Amino acid sequence: MFSTTLLIGRLGADPELKTIKSGDNVCTLSVATTGKWINQSGESKEKVTWHKVTCWNKLADLCNQYLSKGRLVLVEGEISHHQWTDEKGEKHYSSEVKAKRVLFLDSSSEKNLEIS
Repeated sequence: MFSTTLLIGRLGADPELKTIKSGDNVCTLSVATTGKWINQSGESKEKVTWHKVTCWNKLADLCNQYLSKGRLVLVEGEISHHQWTDEKGEKHYSSEVKAKRVLFLDSSSEKNLEIS
């Protein structure tokens, strides 16, 4: 089976790069996507959804180097769900998109880059 997700949105914060115990680099991106529609009353509505995106190794390094808050990106990846129980026995859930490809859609000083 195969699952893929595409997001087009803007970064809500600068990328966060970390090196984990294995020595791999992981870069976390916060990407906002916006949905717009007209309701039955004719009013314009908008909903912003925030997505946690993780990039690994070379992709992580390049995203950290070239991206910043406000940049427009296309992210292709797979949704990953996590569940854990804390010390109090409470269950927690989170989801993220593990990026396989990131396309920089707007330019600042550099040209658009596609990284996969």
